[in-house]
Parts: sequence; C-alpha cells; structure tokens
Amino acid sequence: MNRGVIYLVIGMILTINWNIQAVCIPGYEDYEQIIPFEILGEEGVLILSNSPETVKETGVLYREKVCGRSRMVFHHVNATGKNDKKLLITVKNNSLKPQMMIVDKEGCAPPLYHYLEAGNRLLNAYYRCHTSKVYFLEPNECMMLYDSTPYEWKQQMVLSGMLDFYTTDYLEVTFSVIEKEASLESIDSLKVLDMDLAPRGTFPCLTKYQYIWLTGEKNSYYLIEDEERDWVQGKDNLTGKTAVNYGNYGILYKIKLAASKDTQVFVCPRGGIFQGTIRWENGQTHLIARKHVFKVKKERIDIGQIKKGEVKTLEYILPNGSAAPVLIGFDVNK
Repeated sequence: MNRGVIYLVIGMILTINWNIQAVCIPGYEDYEQIIPFEILGEEGVLILSNSPETVKETGVLYREKVCGRSRMVFHHVNATGKNDKKLLITVKNNSLKPQMMIVDKEGCAPPLYHYLEAGNRLLNAYYRCHTSKVYFLEPNECMMLYDSTPYEWKQQMVLSGMLDFYTTDYLEVTFSVIEKEASLESIDSLKVLDMDLAPRGTFPCLTKYQYIWLTGEKNSYYLIEDEERDWVQGKDNLTGKTAVNYGNYGILYKIKLAASKDTQVFVCPRGGIFQGTIRWENGQTHLIARKHVFKVKKERIDIGQIKKGEVKTLEYILPNGSAAPVLIGFDVNK
C-alpha cells in the first residue's frame, strides 16, 4: 500500500463530523459540519506583499530573505495620484558565490479596475502554468523578476500575482513601487512604506493536505478557515512583529475526498465578495462568480459528483481581493 493510500485511510478514520443543530449557518441547518483530518503541510515559506494594499507613494512594500521552496503573493492598488509608477519584484544575491533560482509556477493579472477579477485571472493563469524558468545570479547581482512596465498602471488599478519558486541558497526578495523611468539602483534609497489594514508578512506554510471521508449518512459541509485560530501566523520581516494571514491568502488547499455513497459537491462563498477558480479532479477548473456579491445571495455553485467508492481531489486558494470563508458542501444522492 503506497503512502497516499495510507494517508487517505487514516483521514477517513479520523475525519470529525459536528452536528450543527445548535449553532447553524443559515440555509444549512440540517447539514453536519465536517472538520477534515489534516495530516501534513508542505514545508516552505510564503511571502505575502499586500500592505499597504492602497499604495500612495513610492517606496518598499516588503522585503525578505528566502532559501529553498517558497511562494510569493502580491496585491497592490495604485493610489499615488499619477500613472507614471511601476511595481517591481527584485531578487538579489548578497552572497559571494553564484546562486540559482527556479520559478516553476506563476500567475499574474494585468492591471485591472475590477479587483475580484484580478484575483480570478491570476488563479486561472497559475493553475494552467506548466513551464519553469531558471535564473542564475552572480555574487551581488540584482535581478528583476517582475516588472509592470509593459502595462500602464493607472490610478485605482490593482496589480495581483503569485509565483512558486526554489532557490539554492538565501536570496533577498524586494517588492517596491518606483518611478517608471527609475533604475534598479534607486530601490536602495527608498523608504519602507507603512502598512494599512491589509496583511503582509512571511509565513511557514505553502500547502495544506486535508482528507475527508463522506459517510453518506447525511448532507454535510466544510467551512474553510472560518475562525481566527485557523489563520496562519508568521512574522513581518520589516517590523519584527507577529503577522497574521487573515483568510490564508496564497495557501493551497489540496482536499482529498472519498465517498461511501454518490455525493454531489458544491461551493458557496460565505464572506461576501468573491470571484475565483477552484480546480477539480483531472485539472478541471470551475469559475465561482456571480454579478452580485455572495453576501446578498448566497447561492451555491455545483462542482461535480463523487461516485460511491471514488476518491477525488479538490484544490482551493482564496483569490486575491476576495473574502473568506468558503463553504464546500456535500449532498448525498438519494
């Protein structure tokens, strides 16, 4: 028996079901709440640059040194009053020996006025990315990894993206907003911008592997990251303070589902504003969106079906700009 099957069996045994008659979510009074068994998380570092989300002047947004497996996520709005700014992500090798960086997955949206659409576009690009890029940095070399210059980053437009990468040793990653004609050297003289209400920081989690056994006894649901205790904590490298990833942006959930009866799977965002993509078995992607916000009409969107005895995987990332939590529901076919 291979390791994946062993983990699934353990998850099927240890999945917890909570009857929610006393504390129920409107519309799901007769459903049972499922708490998945989480057996492991992917080691690595998540770098989140989202604060200040509304950028009012040039400066450094975030900076961190990383080594090994990492993911970076950014989401910023141009509120500087001018259209002559650009968003840069630079990588610097401060060591005395050459280093290598491999970007093996990425998704970036062009500047958009629709913040929810930006989060959705980057997820679509991220899920469809199957190419890798290899970079070599000489000692003390600074390389530009992302540059918004090909686009005009107009006022109130958002830039949003996510990249998975690996480094052979420590490299310094800097997110900054500078004048469009400025050089890379000008970054060294920039001040660090203060945070606003959005999160930023470095977090020790990339992927959560979860396992759910659908017993078929009753309709049920899983509410992803509903409480503050579910949010990953880390550190703000610029201030040294504890950082909280409210909503767990940039963290991939790989949820393996096994069913004892034919079961219909659906998704229903519960945090209000939401537009994003969920990946189902065999790479199928499903758009979770409506013209109105889900806070007004919390209808569900069907994802697919699990037949009796089947095991399928659902992948979920909270889209940049959208709100948590998200409910994944399971209706037993009668």
